[in-house]
Amino acid sequence: MSGTLPLPPALPLPLPPTPPAGGAASAATAPWQPPVGATTSLAVPQWQVVYNGTDISGDILPMVTQVSYQENVGGLTATMAVNVEDTLYRFQRSSYPQQGDTIQLSIGYAGAALVPCGSFDIDSFEVAGPPDTFTMHGIQAGIRNGLRTRRNIAYENMTVPEIAQAVAARDGMTAVITPTSPNVVYKRVTQHMETDLYFLHRLANLHNYEFTIRGNQLVFYGRATLESQAPADTIARAQVIRFAFSNQSLAHLSYASALVTYQNPSAKALQSGKATNPAAASTDQLRLAHRLEQNQQGALRAQSALWEANMEQATATLTMPGTMLYRAGNTVNVKGFGVWDTIKYLVKSARHELAPTGYATYLSLRNVVAGSAASEKVALPLQKVQAP
Repeated sequence: MSGTLPLPPALPLPLPPTPPAGGAASAATAPWQPPVGATTSLAVPQWQVVYNGTDISGDILPMVTQVSYQENVGGLTATMAVNVEDTLYRFQRSSYPQQGDTIQLSIGYAGAALVPCGSFDIDSFEVAGPPDTFTMHGIQAGIRNGLRTRRNIAYENMTVPEIAQAVAARDGMTAVITPTSPNVVYKRVTQHMETDLYFLHRLANLHNYEFTIRGNQLVFYGRATLESQAPADTIARAQVIRFAFSNQSLAHLSYASALVTYQNPSAKALQSGKATNPAAASTDQLRLAHRLEQNQQGALRAQSALWEANMEQATATLTMPGTMLYRAGNTVNVKGFGVWDTIKYLVKSARHELAPTGYATYLSLRNVVAGSAASEKVALPLQKVQAP
């Protein structure tokens, strides 16, 4: 790494609670050795697994073949997996683990403080072979909080953050929210036979939020706020093992503006909202129809639609030596990649894989988006074209 960049805080997306005290002492006798050519013991990947409150790291270490953790931005919850060799059927013929059990995972390197990844509910198991292997999968969107129950609920005279807080309270969770602008009040928003997860994801996409779950928190971050933060670091080409960049800024889904309109029968008027992207290479306009109560709602819907249409114009995937310096939701710059050096990126996901052969991190990046929203009166009459 260049410079002396400290480990970034959990922000912009908060981390779940730290696992119980006890450190990684039971993992200190890991049979894993430094990769060939390594000159320091810090190259040895290390992890800690706390199962239902008990540290089982030392018990399962001789069997573990891989530990993985992935955090995401935008609708997908964080996940983890532990893969063990099971030729003696210790796991596949055992009464544990059970779905709904909890795992708290921390990862890093031997000789350094491990970084907590959070608490996960066991969601599924897999067995494969030969030779037999057993894999436990965990998710942070727990299976015990009612998030997947279909509901029929009307929310009245509330903003989107207030709706998210109401859902979180009903499910015994807390809401972490950065409001977007304008933060408008809706006379009525209906959750019609939708799960809380689907409903919140839909609300987030309509109002320019990124929504995810971290531990017991429902996290709503405004995309503009998330993307405006200072870059956590500049990733140099020499730090990267493998890379792939793509730029489609001139593709057919690039828009300079978005316009949302709705004919309000009670007001007997055409209501609208418009958003613009001054950095767009295209001059095309994205036109949508949504039911609106007032023009500010249209401006917010237009901004969200335009943001979503333009936020995948430049993408990248980077494979790096294992590091927790770059978290999902961080912004980064890159250096040594030509024209892609001019683009500021958001970390969409960070996947960490630890195995006896080493520790690698896989980053998925997308460009940040410039944009603004405003209310605008418009007229879209039918245009007639006649033959000359």
